[in-house]
Amino acid sequence: MVARSAELRQSKPSPPSRFDRALGANTDMSAPAAGPLPAPAGPKINSAVVASAVVTWAIAAPMVALRFYTRSKIVQTLGAEDWLLAAALVSAPVPLHVCLGPAAPS
Repeated sequence: MVARSAELRQSKPSPPSRFDRALGANTDMSAPAAGPLPAPAGPKINSAVVASAVVTWAIAAPMVALRFYTRSKIVQTLGAEDWLLAAALVSAPVPLHVCLGPAAPS
């Protein structure tokens, strides 16, 4: 048992795995890498996020309009939930603007 533990202490650390090499991971782990993080290698997702948000909003807006029409003309009562729904629809682009920034994606 003692001989085996001595062998383990003297053995070299294992080489980095293929996954670590592909990601350029710091296998030393003694100190964090300094400097800014590199940009991701893949395409930017800003345009996909904006497109998804626009399509979703374009589907939601007529539905909210139909709800307002139905509640005001047919049922003849507009409740607080209707006005909150309208406020949510109007404020929906705000998180997108905050997360992605004010500039349009290129």
